[in-house]
Amino acid sequence: MQVRKFEAKSMQDALAMVKRELGPEAIILAAKDNKGSFGLAGETSVEVTAAVSGHKLKEHQFAISRLRDQDRDQVLNSPAKHQKSFVEKSVKRYVEDEEYRRITMRRYIDIDEEEAREELPKRNGSANTASAQSYVQQGNMARVKQAIKQNKLDFVEEEKNTEVQEKSARVTAATKKALQAFSDDFEEEAVVPKQEVSRPAVKESNSEVADLRKQIEALEKVIANFRDIPRNFLPSHPGAQHDIPYELSPSFENLLKKGIEETYAADLVMHAQNQLEKAKWSKRSVVDAVIARELIDRIKVSKKLENGVHIFVGNSGSGKTSSLIKMAARQLIHHHKKVAILTTDILKVGASEQLKVYAKILNVPFGIVRSKEDWTIVLEALRDMDMIFVDTPGVALRNLEEIEYIKASIPDSIPTHSHVHLVQSVTMKNADAKKYAEKFKVFGFEDIVFTKLDESVQHGLIYNQSLDFNVPILGFGVGTNMPEDYEEASAERVIDLLFRLSSKKERE
Repeated sequence: MQVRKFEAKSMQDALAMVKRELGPEAIILAAKDNKGSFGLAGETSVEVTAAVSGHKLKEHQFAISRLRDQDRDQVLNSPAKHQKSFVEKSVKRYVEDEEYRRITMRRYIDIDEEEAREELPKRNGSANTASAQSYVQQGNMARVKQAIKQNKLDFVEEEKNTEVQEKSARVTAATKKALQAFSDDFEEEAVVPKQEVSRPAVKESNSEVADLRKQIEALEKVIANFRDIPRNFLPSHPGAQHDIPYELSPSFENLLKKGIEETYAADLVMHAQNQLEKAKWSKRSVVDAVIARELIDRIKVSKKLENGVHIFVGNSGSGKTSSLIKMAARQLIHHHKKVAILTTDILKVGASEQLKVYAKILNVPFGIVRSKEDWTIVLEALRDMDMIFVDTPGVALRNLEEIEYIKASIPDSIPTHSHVHLVQSVTMKNADAKKYAEKFKVFGFEDIVFTKLDESVQHGLIYNQSLDFNVPILGFGVGTNMPEDYEEASAERVIDLLFRLSSKKERE
């Protein structure tokens, strides 16, 4: 068995080199991409490991060596099927010529007749022609018996070699089947020939048989390795790691595209699997309907705002100040509440001035709270208000000092009933949103307001955060218009965002 490695710029070039050097009977053992500084001249290349039996390689080299240069290139560039046919015909023609010459060049009877003429005078002194012919026949019979005996010995040795060759053929066939994915550039798949009774082969030495056994063992190890890693050839469908059937894979994949975390998406799909008969798993609309119904049961929404102090916390750029103004305007206009606006943000330039302008537009009281001691004075001045909306500084993910500043600006206990609301943008990554919420848990937020719904097509964060922190959803910021672009939360609205039901109706 001959094993060689070939490196080329592409798989097609590498396979052409294999076919040219080792012949059409070669099989591909392995293939890999060389990237970075490896490969030809530091470029990306493909490395292929191929093997062929020594007997087939000799036949290929013999057939090619008998051709002229122009004919040799034509044969080497031909398809594997034609090349194989040419090699077989060339070898067969050569063997037939050798057999013909060996049989016809000299009659074996001449040898016996010459030896008979030398032996007869020694034994009999003189003999007639009949006795001479009898002696020649006896000599022929003796040589025939000797030839039969020698053929039996050769046949025993040949049987041993044939057994090894048959085992090699079986391993080769299995290897071809396992590595079929790497041999698509050959025009035909290699077909293992049926075992046929052939002429006696040349007797191999014991060392060659031992080498062949070692090569067979190496091939068996290669095949065993391929059995251990079948997923490299047949990747699993989405959700297979969660035991989700193939028919439900599209629904699982759709939930992931909407931003729902993998574990939550798998739980929803498995719920649909348990609720539906197997015949309905492939019906996408039926599966989505079951998932939507389960989402409605799981999603929690907050009730209407109660009177008291409402403190808004969130990261920088989350839309916290805009949400505060929209909610204050909504309570003032639609629910006829007495509203006041306060801010503790003296860190951001222009933050207090912006809120002051909106407070003038709404014609509501406005104040700045710089320390815990100011709360007593401010709350006394605003004791006639139904709702007091308090803005706080935005917090960066890695800045703990801002959290400490907010804690220092809000007293541990406020005389009137207080509520803390977390504001988050749906444009954030799930991991970042979760880390922000973990930091604001020190304030004991009761619910979450999600903003910038119009700036994202992934709204799975709404469901993820609600489940991660077991808090309801208060409302949605859906645009930049003040104060119109605000909606009270509902489970149906979340379903609409995840499955885009309203947009489907608009298209219809």
